[in-house]
Amino acid sequence: PPWNLTVSPATISAGNHTLKVQIRYTDGQQASIIVEFLGPPSWAQDIDPLQEAHCARCHGQGGSAHLLIDAASWQLEIAAVIDDVETGRMPLNGRRLNAEQIDLIRGWRDAGFME
Repeated sequence: PPWNLTVSPATISAGNHTLKVQIRYTDGQQASIIVEFLGPPSWAQDIDPLQEAHCARCHGQGGSAHLLIDAASWQLEIAAVIDDVETGRMPLNGRRLNAEQIDLIRGWRDAGFME
């Protein structure tokens, strides 16, 4: 029967990963594949740099808007953050986040707000 392999994001840490699958058949034949992938987004590696580049001017220390400078504050307001970047309301007077950047924010939320 065919085999299935499921890798759960809850058990994969953030960052680069390599998965190597090697199959040996009873007749001596072999097959293998290497899959490289990124683990779920994390605050330190993915969201904080995005926040620094696009949000800190207004939402950082000394900015004109309420503070959104750490993972805890983002977690409290994640629904509003996602809505604001999806609709283009934020970043204010800045270039809109692209789909990949918005997906990182959603992925961080969906993976349980990894630090």
